[in-house]
Parts: sequence; C-alpha cells; structure tokens
Amino acid sequence: MAWGQLERDCEDTVIFTDCSKWNGVIDWSKQVAQGVEGTYIKASGCGDYGNYSDYKFKENSASCPHKYVGAYHFFDYRKPGADQCKFFLDTVDSRGNLRGMLDIEDNSGSGWARLDSMYGKALQYAMEFVNQYVLETGTNPGLYLNTGLTRQKDWIGQYIFRNFTHLPLWVANYNPITVPPTGAWSKYSLWQYTSEADGILYGNAIGNKYIDLNRVNDLYSLITKEVPEPIDMTNVLNIVPLSQVDASRGDIAFGTTKIRYDGCVIVNIEMMAKYLGLDIDTARLVDWLKANGGLYGNLFVWKSIENLIPGLTFTAKYAGGALDKIDESLSRKMPCLVHVDFNPATSVIDQHWVLVIGKSGSSYIINDPKDGKLVRFEDRYGDPLTNIYNVSTYNFTSPIVTDAQKLERLWNAHTELH
Repeated sequence: MAWGQLERDCEDTVIFTDCSKWNGVIDWSKQVAQGVEGTYIKASGCGDYGNYSDYKFKENSASCPHKYVGAYHFFDYRKPGADQCKFFLDTVDSRGNLRGMLDIEDNSGSGWARLDSMYGKALQYAMEFVNQYVLETGTNPGLYLNTGLTRQKDWIGQYIFRNFTHLPLWVANYNPITVPPTGAWSKYSLWQYTSEADGILYGNAIGNKYIDLNRVNDLYSLITKEVPEPIDMTNVLNIVPLSQVDASRGDIAFGTTKIRYDGCVIVNIEMMAKYLGLDIDTARLVDWLKANGGLYGNLFVWKSIENLIPGLTFTAKYAGGALDKIDESLSRKMPCLVHVDFNPATSVIDQHWVLVIGKSGSSYIINDPKDGKLVRFEDRYGDPLTNIYNVSTYNFTSPIVTDAQKLERLWNAHTELH
C-alpha cells in the first residue's frame, strides 16, 4: 500500500506534519488546505560542534497558524543531556502548546558511534535531558524513536528504553501497516507514517520534494497548554513575520536610535517589500532610506519608498480605526500598517506599528515586529476599532520593468557595492 492510500485510509484522524531547515520556510496555507491541524518543528540539535539552533525555526514557528504546535531536539547520545535540554528550552522559549520532543536516532551513518555500542551512556544522557526538562517545565517531554529502537533489547533480554515508557511515544515506521509496533510502550501518541509525502503540496519551499506526515493517536498526551482556536489562513497574505529585536537587525542604527527600539515601521516596510518581490534586508533598506530621503531623523517618510519599488504608491495615512480602509487594502491583496499602543497596560499611548496581513473570520491577523509573531489583533491589542490610532495604506500596480530598470534597482538596493 502506498503512503497516499494510507493517508486516505486515515482521513478521519488528526494529521500533523514535522519540519526542519530542510523544508525551508513553510507556506502554512497549503498545509491548512490539506487538513493539517498541527506540526512539530525542529528547534535545535547537538552534534560534533556542540548545540545548534535550526536556522528556520524562528521563521516557521512565528508564522505557523496551526492549532497544535510543538518543537523537537535532535539528540547527541554521545554527550551529557542537561546542557542539551537547557539549550533546547532557551531556543523554544514559550512557543507552542505541545510538549517538547527528544529525537533519538542511531546516527552512525554520520560517523557517530553506533547507539547500541554505547547504550548505557546514551540512556544516562537521555535521562539527564528528561530530568532537566521536568525540572524546568514541570512536565515530561515526549520521545521520538523508530520501531527498531522501541523494540531493541539488552543482552539479558530487557527493552533498553524500559525506563522511558512514562513518556509519550512518537514512533517512526514507514511500512504500510495499520498500527506500528511500539516495543516497550503499550501505545503510541504520534505516528510518523511517511517521509515522502508531496512536499510542495504541503507547503515546502520550492525544490524540496518530500515532507513527513504523522497520524495522531493520543492528542491529549501531547498537549501541555490551552489550545487557541486556529487561524484560518485562507484570506491571509503569505508574508513571513520579522522581529525588530532579532540579532540580525536589532542593533542597526538610524537617526539617533536603533531598530530594536524604534524600527517597527522599517521592519514592516521590509516585510511588505519582500512580499512585493524586492530582495532586500534591513541593513540595505536602512542604507537606502538614509540616502534617498526616507528618514527624517528617527521618523519614516511614507512616500519615500515609491522610488524603491516601482509600481508602489502611498495612498494616505488615516486617523483612527479606519477599518474600511484596512478592508479595502486587503481586498487588493495589499497589507497595511496600523498604529497601536505598544503596551496597552500603561496609560501612555506608545507609538508602535504592526502589519495587517489578512482576516480570519472577523479577526484581523497581524505580523507584529515587536517579537516577530503572527497573531490575532484582538489577542494582543484588543478591539481594533478603538485601539487602532492610525492606518497607512499603499497601492501597488506591477509595471513592465526594462533590463535597464532592473540593473538600476539592483544598484540602488545594494549600496554596499557603490
């Protein structure tokens, strides 16, 4: 039986994906269209050079709209586990509502010692990870194993993972079977049943053919936090959220300040520019703004980027919660910037701008540069009618661009080459 047939046989169950840097930046709307309700995203791992973060984790976790979201760590069974756990939890922070997963695989194909040649130390280090996780979170992680490891026994015939059966099991088995073998466990919580689903269909970056699919057997055992209603991405623009405090842009200076303090508008403009097809990053955008009248001290000049993106025109800056102007902009598949109170808990109305990228039901969906997350407006700032203080919109008509104009645009965008 092919994986596609198996997937159809499981169509009445909850389906998760799992992804890492190899999948690129996910277009989550495609997963939603296929009925996917949850995902596990690789946050970190450990290897020959120590702990490392998956470099796509922040982008994918920030933009993921699924109802159920979790993270996993690829375990180095040759090294102590407590430090690996600390690194994993620091990387994950508060993201997601599913318990973290400890991914243990025999990695001898990459030059490591075989797991069964050192399983005494490997199990000790894994238990260190588990104990540290419990110490810091108050709950257990889950354990990812293939069926070979779930059934592996020691020289006296006991399961080597017998001390971990209190952990929810995420089992990998790609054979076309109804229920995967679980060895020491009486049941599984999550079953990775294929690694060869159609990656493009499920939102992979172009060029990556495959993606993992998982069947949920015990959802309750995976959930650790209150589950929000999922965001319907049907009418949400595919714009990856960016954070103004991220290490790659936070300390970029402009005027008398830095992006991390006052760069919300600039980061919103960067998100919009990338959505419109301009290959630019924060540093190059700031350089261009400085050289082309885009900044007046610390303030952004709204019309300035008409000269950066041909076909883009600044419409207007409207006072108050101009929801009709937001809706009109979204109807043209254009995001818009709205002024909110950075901290609604204080009496002062702080200047902060977020990017409205669509609607889920009656809720406006925003990318917030405060922390680079995709969220419902009301979940963070309350009623948009009363808590939006200004709305800025743009119009975009894609022009015919000549080769000379393309070269000029590249020249202007890459000021470091001048």
